[in-house]
Amino acid sequence: MMILVRINCPDAGVAQQIARGGVEARLAACANIEPPIQSVYHWKCAIETGEETPLILKTRADFFDQIVHLVQQIHPDETPAIIALPVLRTTDAFEAWLISETQST
Repeated sequence: MMILVRINCPDAGVAQQIARGGVEARLAACANIEPPIQSVYHWKCAIETGEETPLILKTRADFFDQIVHLVQQIHPDETPAIIALPVLRTTDAFEAWLISETQST
């Protein structure tokens, strides 16, 4: 099953490190780094605001735990947002490409 893993990163540099690490390790077939967003959230009894850089990894569900481990090695936040979203439909060709690019060589 294909999933999208969304990770909010503190900046584009961290997003690039995670993206490159995931694709090089074949944990993800593709990574998209989006423009910065403004976030508002609760943290340690206070409401915080800040800029974050969203990262989306296109991958297989069975790689989620390995991606979490990779993110935890690179991401500086104590509790990074790592969210898996199921892909309900895609083309057969795209799914075949994703599977072939996330296979061990």
